[in-house]
Amino acid sequence: MDLRRLSGDAILRTQTAAPGDGFGGSAAAGQYNAIAIQASENVNTYDLLSVDPTTGAVTFDDNGFGYKSVTGKIFGTVRYPGPTFATAMATAPTGSIKTDLVLLTLDAKIGHLNPATTVDLNFTNEKEGLNSASFSFVCWAEEYLDSDPIKMDNRFGRKGLLYSEPATQSTPTSPITPVTLLGLIETQEFLANDGRLNQYFSLLSHDDQAVPTTFVP
Repeated sequence: MDLRRLSGDAILRTQTAAPGDGFGGSAAAGQYNAIAIQASENVNTYDLLSVDPTTGAVTFDDNGFGYKSVTGKIFGTVRYPGPTFATAMATAPTGSIKTDLVLLTLDAKIGHLNPATTVDLNFTNEKEGLNSASFSFVCWAEEYLDSDPIKMDNRFGRKGLLYSEPATQSTPTSPITPVTLLGLIETQEFLANDGRLNQYFSLLSHDDQAVPTTFVP
């Protein structure tokens, strides 16, 4: 059995100062695992991966001695940002939610000029309402959901589903082509004094339509 994977994890710890708090405010930590990418069937455990000797490029194409392909569409559950809702114990919001969308494409050459990746994003709510936005980034991006150009907040709904159309790239001299897309959601809960209460991450899932590519580090 092949155990080769591209994998990893990250733990982010933050602390926010609050007025009059001698301990520097509330602290929160968030953790997520990397999206695992399996090696090709031609690669056995502990084998060296094949890379381009000139560029160091690694293939994600299922066929060679690199990694398997990933896809160009993402989907997952999202908590919409904005003031928290009033409850039976509180007549006014007691804090707020901030939600970040992080997107990444493997169709990039590090240290070179890269074309923008464009992806259409769809958002639903509890009543199956639908809002859409188009988003572009170069290599990777982290964007608040309630800022331009996405502009999604909890006036639309408390929670919903985010799903994308296929990500693409194009240049003045090349046609529109499908590209890879990976992503995660970061959600932060804040108290009324802006002290961060909780921080958590959700990896976005992807479909089964592979997009072969080569990544040049």
